[in-house]
Amino acid sequence: MSAQVMLDLKPIREVGYFDKVTISLPSPSSQGLPSRQLDILVENGGRVNFGHPLAVRKGISGSVVVDGVTQANWKIYSFEFKNSFIQNIDRGGVWLRTPAKEDSGPALFKGSFTIDGTPKDTFIDMQGWNKGVVFVNGANLGRYWMKGPPGSLYVPAPLLSQGINKVMVFEFSNPKSPPQTVSFRSTPVLDISHRHR
Repeated sequence: MSAQVMLDLKPIREVGYFDKVTISLPSPSSQGLPSRQLDILVENGGRVNFGHPLAVRKGISGSVVVDGVTQANWKIYSFEFKNSFIQNIDRGGVWLRTPAKEDSGPALFKGSFTIDGTPKDTFIDMQGWNKGVVFVNGANLGRYWMKGPPGSLYVPAPLLSQGINKVMVFEFSNPKSPPQTVSFRSTPVLDISHRHR
């Protein structure tokens, strides 16, 4: 589990589960602003379902303190990524062309691809992305992470259609230069972890 800390929608730092950190933020007055917006996006990385780790809690386990004042009255939103959630975003969301910027935070990317012949089993190559979740035609393929070990996700043929297919990528913590493209390959990328040690 990790959390992406953002100030005025710009990422400041990613904090891991075991990190106890103090993050220095510029004050609103030093920036000529009346106030600042602090967002914390918490990723549920999952845990084992038996034994000692069951007691490990998810989410923010302590207080968020700014200038000695405990913050309250948070607005909390859940990104459950259920089929209905993805379909609603696909149909009713406002989609903007996203420029590749180094300071871009978590984002949902949408694209499409065309299959001319009969769909076959394939793998979606996520090398170049950082960490997130991939959906093809509304189906959750799973999580990817640059630490690996796999650098691709399996896409079974029954999820694909002849003609136009849709892909969505939720990038939790954008890489420095988000590729904003994905590619498909006939073989999996099984071990990218050695590249990031």
